[in-house]
Amino acid sequence: MRAAGERLPDAIGTGDALVFGSNTLVAEPERNLTLRARRLALDRDIPVLFDPNVRPHRWRELEQALELCRRLCEGAYLVRANLVEARSITGADHAADAATELVAMGARIAVVTRGGGGAVMRGAASADEPGVEVEVTSPLGAGDAFMGMLAARLAAGDWSPEAAPAALTAAVEAGARACIHWGAIA
Repeated sequence: MRAAGERLPDAIGTGDALVFGSNTLVAEPERNLTLRARRLALDRDIPVLFDPNVRPHRWRELEQALELCRRLCEGAYLVRANLVEARSITGADHAADAATELVAMGARIAVVTRGGGGAVMRGAASADEPGVEVEVTSPLGAGDAFMGMLAARLAAGDWSPEAAPAALTAAVEAGARACIHWGAIA
């Protein structure tokens, strides 16, 4: 991580976006590097996509993780959380309400996924996407497949909020496809 820190300004300067999750925020030096990358991206108007991906067993103080996630919504182009994470971060029970709360915390667009029930999007773009029925082999990696497709389609749409609903559709499909294989092969 220390070696990556020296290359961080160049890496951020050549990227189209910064996508990160809370797993790199658990301890130093990863936390400092991640926060530095985020600041560099925001300062350069590079879209920041934050996937809280809260894993309670990784944190000594879960409330510290949740508070950090709340703060990192500020300035994010997009925040994506599953419904359990979104409830923990926002206190809202329903996906649409949680997405609205994530936007209130500073995200331009918020997406809350509902597993097999699809996803909702609120903020600068709004959509409600139903789930795709598949025979689930393993849900491992579905969120990563979802986020990867969402980021790719948003980038292909030049980060325009108008492209976000179609990106959500593709992301829900990618997340579902990841569930039919072991190892998240979508």
